[in-house]
Amino acid sequence: METMSIIRRLLPSLLAPGLIVLATAVVVAVPQGTSVSTARSSYPSVVCPGALRSATTAISLPATTVRIRSIKPGSTTLHRSKKLRFPATALPTFVTGSPGSVIASEKISGTSDAVTSCSVGSGDEWFIGGSGGVSNQGVLEVVNSGLSDSTVQIFPFSTHGALAPITVVIKPNSDRIIPLAALAPGEESMAIHMVTQSGRVTSFLLDHRKRGLAEIGSSFVVPEEKAKTQTFLGPVRASTSKKSKSSVTLRLLVPGDFAANIHVTIHTATSSFTPLGLDTLNVGHQKVVDVKLPQMTISGAYGIEIASDQPVFASALWKTANDFAWTSALAPISQFQANLAGARAVFAFMGPDIRISAQWIGASGKRQKVVVTGQGERIWSPKGVINQLQLRAIPAKKNVKSREIYGGAILDDGGISSIGLQGPTLTQGSLRPISDLRVLTHIDRPGADSSK
Repeated sequence: METMSIIRRLLPSLLAPGLIVLATAVVVAVPQGTSVSTARSSYPSVVCPGALRSATTAISLPATTVRIRSIKPGSTTLHRSKKLRFPATALPTFVTGSPGSVIASEKISGTSDAVTSCSVGSGDEWFIGGSGGVSNQGVLEVVNSGLSDSTVQIFPFSTHGALAPITVVIKPNSDRIIPLAALAPGEESMAIHMVTQSGRVTSFLLDHRKRGLAEIGSSFVVPEEKAKTQTFLGPVRASTSKKSKSSVTLRLLVPGDFAANIHVTIHTATSSFTPLGLDTLNVGHQKVVDVKLPQMTISGAYGIEIASDQPVFASALWKTANDFAWTSALAPISQFQANLAGARAVFAFMGPDIRISAQWIGASGKRQKVVVTGQGERIWSPKGVINQLQLRAIPAKKNVKSREIYGGAILDDGGISSIGLQGPTLTQGSLRPISDLRVLTHIDRPGADSSK
């Protein structure tokens, strides 16, 4: 009995090491639950302009899965469009986000066409283009797609410098149309800096010009968010003839406190050069400066590179016999997809190592594809019309440290227009925790489809 009593007292101490080893083995053998976070991203909703200046407007969607609604007081119900291209009214249109760009086209006359990508808007943006002259019919449309009042500060600039700022309040779910002549009266050359103080605001500037009763043309001016020391513009084309005199005007605005020294380079499909007198161009600060390019005999479309020792905003105005187009600063291409709705197009890509994968559907409905390659600049002119289009920058080779590609397109659908080839930017959402499936048998795991 005494022996048994001793064993009972010693048993816990004898078993303890074994239990520890067993517990350790269980911990190693049974995977532990982990908790990680994954960032949920989505494409932002965009806003398209309404029909401005009695234009006939159409909106081209990248897919019918997106939802739309008119922006007007009391209207918040979204619905799907049955067609990829549909006519728009004088009201702006709200379109839910997608990886493709939404394109708005406005025809004021049979020879004039203004095309722009619908936009999410920005709280601080610059329009480098337009005119407040007597013959100009251009307007600034400020759209508030939110459900509360928005306040916007408008800072106009002219060739003489900054003009008096204007404060505008836009009611919820509505828009406000302001003539350019009211912002810069009598000024043939102007620029606008817009700062949103509250609300969700998207703005569009339509430059529309007439000479008496005759139409000269129309074009949207695409806003820029940041001045740069290196800017790519293009493509531009003065005429559709094989060899013609160039008619291109650069518009420049240095927003800082110091004048800028600017160097202009022309990139064609076969060479690059600097026009006479544009190697060291001095541009004063905080005023609009127009520089007309010298007459150049150039075959086809070309691009423009502007290098400066101070940050500068730049755009280019180019004309044909019946229309004109503004070309704004281009952003690096990652991917671009859109429904061009049967327009003919000429594409220009600029960069040290151009490699673009292109797929499109033409009039026959057959899918076509090509890889566009080159150095410096590459002009690509697909035959026939284009409907659905997809562009993707091919990753750089291992021995290339940096390879940004800038691209734009000339669209010809009765009139001329210029658009950049940058797709919608992903918006970063909140972090969502994801638990490991090995802890709970019906919880999302990393990499799984969280929508199921």
